[in-house]
Amino acid sequence: MTLGARLRALRQQAGLSQRELADGLVHKSMISQIESGRTHPSHELLRHLALRLGADPDHLLPVLQDDQERLARYKRAQAFFTLHHYAQALPLLEDCLPVSNPAWNPYDLHLQIATCHHWLEQYLAALLHLDAALTIAIAEDRREDVLHLHIRIGETALEAQLWTVAHHRLEFAYRETVQHPERLSPPERLPQLCIALARALAGLDRQEQAVQVWLEASQRATALDVSQSVQLRLEAEIAAGLGKTYAQLGKFREAELQLERAQSLYEKGWLKSQAVRMRLQRAVLLAESGRLHEALQWLEECRDLAERERHPVLQAEVLHGQAEAWMQAGRLFRARECAERAVHLLTEARREGELVTAYQLLSAIEKRLGHYRRASECLTRSQELFTKRMGWMKKSLRILP
Repeated sequence: MTLGARLRALRQQAGLSQRELADGLVHKSMISQIESGRTHPSHELLRHLALRLGADPDHLLPVLQDDQERLARYKRAQAFFTLHHYAQALPLLEDCLPVSNPAWNPYDLHLQIATCHHWLEQYLAALLHLDAALTIAIAEDRREDVLHLHIRIGETALEAQLWTVAHHRLEFAYRETVQHPERLSPPERLPQLCIALARALAGLDRQEQAVQVWLEASQRATALDVSQSVQLRLEAEIAAGLGKTYAQLGKFREAELQLERAQSLYEKGWLKSQAVRMRLQRAVLLAESGRLHEALQWLEECRDLAERERHPVLQAEVLHGQAEAWMQAGRLFRARECAERAVHLLTEARREGELVTAYQLLSAIEKRLGHYRRASECLTRSQELFTKRMGWMKKSLRILP
């Protein structure tokens, strides 16, 4: 007999409705989900339900024959997870998820699996597990966890470039935080929330609004009493975001000043990859202002720096910038070489969001070269990736608050 069937039998034996059993513990829907097998309760909730039913928790969750073997795998997973060996921890955690056990609960497992996917840059998979954790948190009326999960989903959606999902989740979290600031801690989380919301607005091409939120983030960060390293990171990220947003608005002087400041702050904090990104953005500004020769020199320096960092996604970003600059200079074969290399690196890194734009750029280059069939193939691949991502976004939007 499944856990859901055992719970239903004990509830009916006690003469309680689902609403009566849930009263004061969880929402009624949570009991329905457990009984139908759609979710598994935490060990703590299971204990409270058993007490209300006058039953021993072991009657709801009997020991399975392979419990010891699965428990050993769970302990191995926790050891890998603690050591940040996420690739090794992930399959072991996923093996534990479908089966209830007193040693773990699905909420924590979903969060750990999401963390593994996130660090492996598998953002869509991470979002699915964060949504599952959010469903449990809502059903168990864990308000602070619900708020933090909306923020985490929003920030992960930013990494996946799902701007609409990110904006909805982060805007909801921002409204909740303004009304109930005590729910959000530590103190730097509020300017970080503003930073994430500004990035989402910029991704939606709402640049003027993004500037206002960036400036709010700057004010909130300045007022913080935090360590120098935290302050430096916040100020650098805000300057970088403002610079990029000003560039989108065509305010190149303001953009250059902010990007230069961000690069200096990142270098001061020994954040080399981020410093390279700022130099890359400044090189792109040079190209957009017509200083192509100087821009190409900067881009080549950025490429060398990115290769030293052994950061494939950063290398792809630089290659993308080089491809655009070479195309602008009329050097189409050099542009295609850079764009193809960027596509290869992003494919290996499974960065589907960046691949959408990388294939679009490669398509534009092939079209200018007169290779219309190749251009069409690249554009089709870009559209396929975009459609796949839109499918996930629509699914996510269905469970917005």
